[in-house]
Amino acid sequence: MEIFLSSIEGVISLWIAGGAKEEPEEITDMILRTYNHDYWKK
Repeated sequence: MEIFLSSIEGVISLWIAGGAKEEPEEITDMILRTYNHDYWKK
């Protein structure tokens, strides 16, 4: 879980540092792509 939360923090930090040009929905998609659904279901 820590790795997943760290990934979210990294994506959001990069988004803000880059001027937050992408839509929030795009950032949500990026975050969800880092989430391995099959792994976390176990």
